[in-house]
Amino acid sequence: MTASDGVQESSPVTVNITVIDANDNTPTFPNVSYSLNVYTDMQPGDTILQLTAVDADEGPNGLVSYKILAGDQGHFTINDYTGIITVLPGVNLTVGRSYALTVRATDNGPASQRRSSITTVYIEILPPNNQSPPRFPQLIYSLEVSEAMRTGGTLLNMQATDRERDPITYTILRGDPNNVFEVSQKSGLLLLAKTLDREITDHYTLTVTASDGKPDGTSTATVNIVVTDVNDNDPEFDPLLPLNLTVQEEEANAFVGQVKFYLRISIPCVVSNDRC
Repeated sequence: MTASDGVQESSPVTVNITVIDANDNTPTFPNVSYSLNVYTDMQPGDTILQLTAVDADEGPNGLVSYKILAGDQGHFTINDYTGIITVLPGVNLTVGRSYALTVRATDNGPASQRRSSITTVYIEILPPNNQSPPRFPQLIYSLEVSEAMRTGGTLLNMQATDRERDPITYTILRGDPNNVFEVSQKSGLLLLAKTLDREITDHYTLTVTASDGKPDGTSTATVNIVVTDVNDNDPEFDPLLPLNLTVQEEEANAFVGQVKFYLRISIPCVVSNDRC
């Protein structure tokens, strides 16, 4: 930089300018919320989750501290500086219990200028050693299927849920000796594998399993299927009746003969005392 009076000019000097950081950035969590499972055999001090909020400011303005504002019910704590959430000593976690922790991240700027943000941590307490097998939405399913349905069609979505999020495998355990149906091992979709014939079998009762592959990790559901009829059989004349009939001429309204035909149908019945 130089100075001049219009005639004379000074020698140049160097001016160093330092930009002082203003606390104009808020610490930010990567996610609005977090969901995780905690098992009852978790030990005090074991890390459940480490939260990290990022603040673009420098120096004290960029230093972040953490605090649980609500929802911990006296069972969890968070390290002010590392953001690590742990179970407090002496706490017995109960299966099926859930928590929603509200956690705040605050920077270390001047007290009147401090900025903060919050996130929610959802915690579900599960039993240890995979004591929670997959679960079907229903234990019993009932549906009607037309015998005219094409093979490959989807009959039912039986997708189960596993609280530990283990992969689930589906199988038809019993009730389908002729493999008329199939279940997708990965998706749980129940499909028609072979053509239905109500006149042969008018109902099925399937037992379907969902397994996560671990001991005691299998559950079952029952699928009751009723096959509905379509008009797929022609009437048939009685073969025992005579085929040749005679008529007396000039005789009106006289009885000539009788024609009978049969419809081949299947009527389901309930067997009681060896009778329908």
